[in-house]
Amino acid sequence: MAVQRPKFLTLRVTEQELQAARDNAAAAGLTLSGLLRRLLSRSGEWTAETHLRASEQELAEWRRKARASGVSVPQLVRRSMDRVRTWTVEDAEAGRQRINHLARIGNNLNQIARWANSAPAEEALAVMLALKDIARQAERVAGEG
Repeated sequence: MAVQRPKFLTLRVTEQELQAARDNAAAAGLTLSGLLRRLLSRSGEWTAETHLRASEQELAEWRRKARASGVSVPQLVRRSMDRVRTWTVEDAEAGRQRINHLARIGNNLNQIARWANSAPAEEALAVMLALKDIARQAERVAGEG
């Protein structure tokens, strides 16, 4: 059952402002009245504003995604930011350290592989068995952590 709304609101706007409001309502999947009610019900909820630069293609894609989701572009951005994990300087440094450690491990493995290809078979087999044992121990330690 529809909600009875006996009051009316009259606004004076330019044709461009009216068209922009209609476009915003359509992008949000709302009627113009629905958009205004939503905005009025949220007055004071968002008191800060930010601006960002985007290419025409990026903005068109954001608008397409917003329409497909039934939300406005600002709502799409807020929802997207809620799901983003931001990286601190410490996180980035830890990531760089992990990559450096993995690179060192890879270099060591390449050196071992080159040696194993040129070493006598019995020596290479003994080293490979020792490496396999080290790998098992590392997996066990990783599983405990």
